[in-house]
Amino acid sequence: MTGRLAALLGAACIVLPLQAAVPAGHAAAAPGDDAAARLRVAQDIVRRNGFADAYAQTLDLMRATLAQKVMRMTNRSKPEAEGIVDNILLPALRAHVDELRDAMADIYADDFTLDELRQVRAFYQTAVGHKVAQVYPDMMIRMAAAQHAWWQRVTRAAMAAHPGLMPTPGDKL
Repeated sequence: MTGRLAALLGAACIVLPLQAAVPAGHAAAAPGDDAAARLRVAQDIVRRNGFADAYAQTLDLMRATLAQKVMRMTNRSKPEAEGIVDNILLPALRAHVDELRDAMADIYADDFTLDELRQVRAFYQTAVGHKVAQVYPDMMIRMAAAQHAWWQRVTRAAMAAHPGLMPTPGDKL
């Protein structure tokens, strides 16, 4: 498989499901729902569930992938690309995790009523909710690895079953 085809398949695997998920409906405002109150509760949920922090913890795991992308996009050597990742991209991503938290809180506030948000927050105050927040970073890493392995296995099998449809090295995509 060419690098370009792998990139296209990878992009389709990531972008298409995300595009399908974006138009999800927003929660209908219940009587007495206040947007500012929903946002405050949503921010508390995001702080409690630790999902944004979990993402920040996985940044180092994405280092090699980011370096490869920088190499492809800029024609830089591996050491140069790693320097860009280490000195520019990873510090920038870490410095802006608060923006990710805000975006996550906005999504919660858009998709849940105030009463529902209070129930979600109550869940994160339980022992099971604490456990979810505690184990989520590791679960996220394992789920990403499982997704990657699944994607490779399925796409390789699909390409092997249809060899005439896949481009060969030298084909222009």
